[in-house]
Amino acid sequence: MRRHTIPLLVAGMAAVSIASASIDQNALTVSAQARACYLGILALYDAQYLRDADSTAPTRCVQLDYRRAFSADELAEATREIFAERHGGDVAQRFATELTQVGHAYRAVEPGDRYTFCVGPRGNGVLLHNGDVSTQFPSAGFSERFMQIWVLSEDAQRQPRWAFTQC
Repeated sequence: MRRHTIPLLVAGMAAVSIASASIDQNALTVSAQARACYLGILALYDAQYLRDADSTAPTRCVQLDYRRAFSADELAEATREIFAERHGGDVAQRFATELTQVGHAYRAVEPGDRYTFCVGPRGNGVLLHNGDVSTQFPSAGFSERFMQIWVLSEDAQRQPRWAFTQC
């Protein structure tokens, strides 16, 4: 497996080639920020929503800076549960291979670690852990649904409708 590394949203941002599409992080700006909390009080992670200005096929990323430690198994289980709640069991079953791929790609996080998920202009997705590519998804159907774990949609001003409880 080819492994690419990129710095994400640091002074020297780079572009990542995924399949035949690319995600140019130089073109992204922070559109919104929020803190995700469990029961409204226990801080889990800080989220940033990044996007480019192209309204017809934008590149969008959600960047999660963790405030607590989670094992890879906890992240995988939470992903499966939230994905199934958001999209239904039938859809989760249809994307079981991709959800397993995510589970295998996850690494444990400590406070200060970062996961970033980006959807490119052609619907391809890439998951990064602390700036390193963990896994890639050529399927727009999966990538768009995976993004909805954190961002349900955008409003008319291109601001995210967060999918998690904020504090």
